[in-house]
Amino acid sequence: MIYRTSARWGAGLVAAALAVVGLAAPGHAGGRSSTQSGVSGATLVVRAVDAVTGAPVNGFCATMTAIAGHACSDGSEVTLTDLAVEPASVMVATGSTNNYLSPEAMPVTLVEGETTTVTVPLTLGGRISGTVVDRIAGQPVVDACVALAVPGQGVFPEGCDPTDEQGRFTTYPQPVGTYQMFVFTPEGYGYQWAGPRGGTGDQRAAARIRVRADRVTEAPTVRLDRSGTISGVVRDPAGAPAPGVSVGISAWGLGTGPSSDVVTTDEQGGYVLDRLGPYSWPLNFTPNNELPRLWSGGVGNRFRAETIRVRAGETTTYDQRLVRGAGLRGAVTVRGGTADDSWTLIAVNAVTGDDMGKADSVDDDDRAYEMPLVGDQQVKFIWFTGSRSGWWDNATDITTADRVRVPRSRFGTQDLTIG
Repeated sequence: MIYRTSARWGAGLVAAALAVVGLAAPGHAGGRSSTQSGVSGATLVVRAVDAVTGAPVNGFCATMTAIAGHACSDGSEVTLTDLAVEPASVMVATGSTNNYLSPEAMPVTLVEGETTTVTVPLTLGGRISGTVVDRIAGQPVVDACVALAVPGQGVFPEGCDPTDEQGRFTTYPQPVGTYQMFVFTPEGYGYQWAGPRGGTGDQRAAARIRVRADRVTEAPTVRLDRSGTISGVVRDPAGAPAPGVSVGISAWGLGTGPSSDVVTTDEQGGYVLDRLGPYSWPLNFTPNNELPRLWSGGVGNRFRAETIRVRAGETTTYDQRLVRGAGLRGAVTVRGGTADDSWTLIAVNAVTGDDMGKADSVDDDDRAYEMPLVGDQQVKFIWFTGSRSGWWDNATDITTADRVRVPRSRFGTQDLTIG
């Protein structure tokens, strides 16, 4: 399993976290579990219901954050016993036996020697199934891994679903909506965005698959091609080799760190990206200093990037010079926060959803930011402070967030009120 974590995909982390501790499928009959603390004797009963009808939902796991305690049940109720009385939340993970989505963690208040009952409403999602084959031979491909991306939201979600001996895959439940598939491949094959009739390096050409509630949608057959390579040299704005630059085909989340498909330039600024499908690819370059992240050709919008043609079994050369760019700066006001609230700002390209810049508070008194960005693009801001996060300005998600234009060759001013 390949994991790409990002705060904006928080709900999906529940299933991944439970899978790590062996709770991906319902287990204990009756759903009763004792922790190792044995201190307070507090008990928590977790009930799962359909968010629309209120009917009980069978088959889920519950685990506590901050304190020990977890259990699974084939029924609609899980009991956690002997819990320490500390601030905590309960996470519910579903998906092994039904199409319900795993919700965000729910805060709970425990009382020593007493039983607390919480009811967790669950929303129905859907799944995607499909087959991955060799494009020439038509034979199924084992151990390819399919990741789902939401158009316009940039970084991939945190996991992918592997193919079996028949080349088949079925995803975990996903929210109702439209998705595209990116395919990570075993040795010899090249990564691809899965198109209606074959692979592509351009997300805009990828097939769009509609997920419907409580249904399994069959995706177009994924046809894999043999791989090729891109290599080259990255230089700083003065023309000197630039070591330590991350190079990849995706804009990995700036709040989480590089993913497995990213390489780093050596002391001579050199890089080699292999296992790419024989298509035209944009490349992302992320410096390890104050210079801005950019796409091939020196732009901030992936869909306007210069693309590099890959050929199976061959190496294509592509060099990139970093730029000074432009950027945004301004005051930061934390609404409803305390004087010592720390904060993080991430600017995403308004068209592609890719993370393109990041700024953090340096100390408790820091109330201003300065963010280098490639000029002549529009961005949207996602903010994080304490346990809260959101989109500027008072937006519910990326689609409703305000756009800010980055000047072509200078710093612009944009004050931000977050929280």
